Amino acid sequence: MSRFRLSSIVAVVIIALGMAAVLTVLSSPFQTWALRKALASQSDLRLTLDKVDADTRRVQAANVRYEREGAVLTLPQIDAELPVLQAAFSEKVRLSRLEAKGWTLDLSKTVEKPAAAVAVAGGQADAPVAPAAGDGAAGPEGATPTATPATEVAKAFAGVFSKLRLPVDLSLDGVFLEGVVILPKSRGRVAVSIRGGGLAVGTEAKFDVVGEAALADSKVNAVKVNAVLSATMDTPRTFTLFSARLDAAASGTQFPSGVKLTAGLTAARATTGETYSASLVSEERQLVAIKADFPRDASRLDGTWKLDVRDLDVAPFALGHPLAAFTAVGEGKFDTDAAFAAVHATGKLNLTAGRLEILRPELAAVGAVKLTAQFDLTRRGATIAVQQLEATVAAAQPVATVTAMQSFEVDTNSLEWRASDPARELAGIVFYGLPLEWTKPFLSDVQISGGDLRGELVATTRGGGMTLRSRVPLEIERLSVARTGQPLVQDVDVTVAATADYTPAGWQGDVSRLAVRSGGAVVLEAEGKAGQLAGKGQPLKATGKIAAKLGPLLRQPALAGTLTLTEGDGTVEFIASFAEKTEVQAKVALKELSALLEGKAQKLPTLTAEVRADVAADGKIAVHMPVLLEHDGRKSDLTLAGSISPLKDKTRAIDAQLTSTLLTLDDAKILAAALPAAPVEKNPKPAPPPWLGFHGAVALQLKKVIYSETFEMTNVGGKITLDEGKLKLETVQVGLGESGRAALNGVLTFDANAAQPYGLEADVNVREFDPTILFHAMAPGQPATIEGKFDVSGKLTRRAESLADLGVPAGDFQITSKGGTFRGLPVNAATLAENTGKIAGWIASASSALGLNGRKEAGDVTNKAQAVAEVAKTLNAIAYDQLSLVVSRDAARNLTVREFALISPEVRLTGAGETQHTPGATLLEQALAMDYHLRARGRTGDLLKYLGALDTQVDDLGYSASTLPLKVQGTLAHLDTTELNAKLASLAVEKSGVGDKASEFFNRLMGGGK
Repeated sequence: MSRFRLSSIVAVVIIALGMAAVLTVLSSPFQTWALRKALASQSDLRLTLDKVDADTRRVQAANVRYEREGAVLTLPQIDAELPVLQAAFSEKVRLSRLEAKGWTLDLSKTVEKPAAAVAVAGGQADAPVAPAAGDGAAGPEGATPTATPATEVAKAFAGVFSKLRLPVDLSLDGVFLEGVVILPKSRGRVAVSIRGGGLAVGTEAKFDVVGEAALADSKVNAVKVNAVLSATMDTPRTFTLFSARLDAAASGTQFPSGVKLTAGLTAARATTGETYSASLVSEERQLVAIKADFPRDASRLDGTWKLDVRDLDVAPFALGHPLAAFTAVGEGKFDTDAAFAAVHATGKLNLTAGRLEILRPELAAVGAVKLTAQFDLTRRGATIAVQQLEATVAAAQPVATVTAMQSFEVDTNSLEWRASDPARELAGIVFYGLPLEWTKPFLSDVQISGGDLRGELVATTRGGGMTLRSRVPLEIERLSVARTGQPLVQDVDVTVAATADYTPAGWQGDVSRLAVRSGGAVVLEAEGKAGQLAGKGQPLKATGKIAAKLGPLLRQPALAGTLTLTEGDGTVEFIASFAEKTEVQAKVALKELSALLEGKAQKLPTLTAEVRADVAADGKIAVHMPVLLEHDGRKSDLTLAGSISPLKDKTRAIDAQLTSTLLTLDDAKILAAALPAAPVEKNPKPAPPPWLGFHGAVALQLKKVIYSETFEMTNVGGKITLDEGKLKLETVQVGLGESGRAALNGVLTFDANAAQPYGLEADVNVREFDPTILFHAMAPGQPATIEGKFDVSGKLTRRAESLADLGVPAGDFQITSKGGTFRGLPVNAATLAENTGKIAGWIASASSALGLNGRKEAGDVTNKAQAVAEVAKTLNAIAYDQLSLVVSRDAARNLTVREFALISPEVRLTGAGETQHTPGATLLEQALAMDYHLRARGRTGDLLKYLGALDTQVDDLGYSASTLPLKVQGTLAHLDTTELNAKLASLAVEKSGVGDKASEFFNRLMGGGK
């Protein structure tokens, strides 16, 4: 094969391969695959298509779909005729034809925003704002300085047409676009068509835009818009003229004759500079007119603006979107430099607005509002300069005015204020009557009603900042506050006099007086300050004082039922610091307290407390709180000190001490009684115990605890331990009287699944306790029923549905004593001895005269009356060697006495009985029923034998049973032995010869035996 032939074959193969490559690139499947892959790499671009087909002179795409923020644009097909290779490689785009028909823009699923929100979004409210030039703000250390918006505009802005400069040479012969826009909320559809062309150098391009809207609202059911857009180019990349004229017509039942609106927009560039104008006309009345000139040499934009527009003028063309009622009339001037670094605006504006609920439902309460303003403002970067500002807000009547009293500036970044004359007032705000209903849009679930807010504020500059103070106190009459429909405050008058200071060094607020009146009387007064220095980590500090009349204050709905207090004065003085560590100190005083307890008004103790609480950065709380109670000339103190650790594993550690030098329980109980009883719920769930979620210990150290006027406990000490949901009393020691001592160990448990979730088990041990003081307290001037020192041991058990019910524990107690006096069988011995002595002499004389005297018995006893008197004296106060009994207490607080045993040299006493609980009565006042059995020997036995009241049988120790009736009733404090007294009285005269009548008479002389 010749070399020439081989070369030809290679050339043919290369050409074939090249043609194959070109054909592959120009094939629709490859183009579609490549474009889809490129689109897939843009995750935030929701653009899809089914097919793309491009050759050297055209581009065609099928079934293009684009989504953004709920809007969906669907184009069945797009056709563009242009030299593709030339456009790709030469920066020249000669678009002969651009056609898209049958496209749909579906807005039905978009979320519409109020006008204000749209304005904010359009202004990129969420984007960070860089400091303006000259503000001196610095970026992070080492960072490259970022150009400010002003400097960026200064570099780029040279008129509007500089923004219209194209990056390529462009010509456009024809555009044909037809489609449908589906409006939100099923308001209707708009058919849109755009036709035109002729965009090239030296010619005027025109584009006709037609929109026909068919709306669901019968009031305005059709809107048609015809617009003509014109543009002229002096080079393939620059424009000299851009204009738009829009003619719109609306019709419907509300406008049977139709409504027309014309708008115009023009921007022109010449050798002398640029001019701009925009206008809006309705029925030959000009609504908006804006004109501006941007001379080439001046590099400054000057213009005028004028408004005379109402909602009725533009509502027919809002495509069914509801508009608030408004009227805006005003005119003025504006000017700015080329960089827009200094924008100056002057003018007057009268604005009325109504139906504001269309913008936001909560604004319905505002009603119709009118704003009148006259202003002269300049914005230079972050600084706003005010030369003139007068604004008045009114509703049905004047609401408020804002007046600048001199020219001033404010830096919106540093909030630095500068006035022309710092010695003069800066501005004033007068509230003639601000309706409280206007606060509703700013409050979620809180409702406020009452009279209008009145008062006057004045602003001055100080230290580069501003001071705002109330020249006339702010006042609200008949204020009522509710939350989610539940009333909190009702019908009070509020007055506030306050000052607020701000400087670059920090801020401070000072409330010199806050007064709340109800029924014409002051129920709460407060004053206070709060402030914070500038800088990271600086603490917020506050101090103040609050004084309140508790009676009327507690009758307000928010506090109703929290306490049963009917009257009282309360004050709170506090100092607080909030930073990485929070510190709070407060002094609380409650005086002249009274409450309705059991239907009767009762005066309560005075309470003062000093609270100190520190919260560390890790959440640990340290508390020190001494409390002082004063009542009827006596004082009680109680101090709680300790710490609570942060939450860990769903629990908090507690370490605390409860100390006191003197505590009167009656005073503490009276204060506790001021708390209302918990409401009774139907089928309530058991409330968890207050110690749930804590572990640790509380140490007790109470030097003296007064239980009643004559009974006290001393040196109460021990520890309360919290562990695994249990409250344990660990070796709680209590001193009783002069020598008595009690020890208590127990545990409180909680089982949410049990019918009676609360449980108590405790061991009680008492040593050397003398109950004499208790009897003296209940029956002053009377001998104690029992004298001696007792040991008590027992176990308390109880289950209950609530913690409060555990106050009535049940259990068995073993009580013993080794020596003392028992007066449980009281006989009126003095009366008995006196009467029997007198009558015995009379009986002896009579018996002697009648010859009735028999033989003498029992030693030197001369008669039965004398024997009765001596027996009565013995029983009235038995000096025992041993005494023991077992007492059981049930859940109803009834006591059962069993195994009662008393031993003395001549008397042995056994018995049993019970007491029945009476609500409100102490133990010594409970109803008593005891039945004793007496055995005697020695002198007492001989006397009873002489009286015929002793069995003849004798036990191993020489005791014989007595037949005397020993049933005792009454109470422990006042025993009733009527039956025993009657029996002794009858024995005194038995067999004396005077008969039953004399015995009855004798018993009456002795007073019935009580």
